[in-house]
Amino acid sequence: MGAARVGEVKGAHNRVPFLVQLVISFLLFLVEELVLYTYTRTVRKYFNKQGEHKMNSFNNRLHNEHKFAEANPRCYDWLTAAEQQNNSFAQSLYQQVERKGELSEKQLACIERNLAKANQPKQEPVSTGTIDLSDVLRRFELAKTSGIKRPRINLGDLVFSMAGDNSRNAGCVYVKGGTTYEAEYYGKVDPQGNFFAARGLDPEIAGRIINTGADLFATARAHGMKHNNCCFCSRELKTLESVSLGWGPICAERYGLPHDIESAKQLRPEFFEARDELSRLNKGER
Repeated sequence: MGAARVGEVKGAHNRVPFLVQLVISFLLFLVEELVLYTYTRTVRKYFNKQGEHKMNSFNNRLHNEHKFAEANPRCYDWLTAAEQQNNSFAQSLYQQVERKGELSEKQLACIERNLAKANQPKQEPVSTGTIDLSDVLRRFELAKTSGIKRPRINLGDLVFSMAGDNSRNAGCVYVKGGTTYEAEYYGKVDPQGNFFAARGLDPEIAGRIINTGADLFATARAHGMKHNNCCFCSRELKTLESVSLGWGPICAERYGLPHDIESAKQLRPEFFEARDELSRLNKGER
């Protein structure tokens, strides 16, 4: 009897740890389920918010687009058609319409000009004159190898820039009345030197373009000296060589042009003669 009693006590002690382990396992299971439930609910809530935000953003874009289309139906039709043709300018305007529901007056005027051009009967381009830009084209190509995507010569109200490689006018030089998208397009010069003026271009402007193109770098030097800005990048010119030449040292390297005092004296002798004369007068010399 004593031995049997001892065995029962030992069995009871063995069952206690087992029950404790069972309770602990059950509690751990509950904790895991609670964590999983909380995590799933949090993730679902996050994605619901993201989806709601995207839906609101989509609805806002649709509202802005509809608002613009009602106010400017002709411009909207042109914008959607040009945007589908991968027109980068139209794509940027279309994105602005989606964000704000409107365009500036200058942007709308630019679209109206494009509409007017599209409605005009197509005519075979007729050369207005010839301009030898062979040297300019060579230097533009050199600048492109230096990392300049769109080489240009900026003369303030006349800007000569190279057409993009993927443009239908690749190899040509565009002439515009400024550097912005809204700047008026004056025409183009093809690789053979033929200048095709834009429709309705003022003959006085066309004549000035032809005269300027006859010695473009001379005009660029004069512009740089007068306005103290580089004719390529429009940055301020700070040295004597830069001011007298019309371009800075970095652009000179990119476009394969000289940038030293001797070259400046050869290209602009009158500038240095006037400077020396002024220096003598200041010193009281006769």
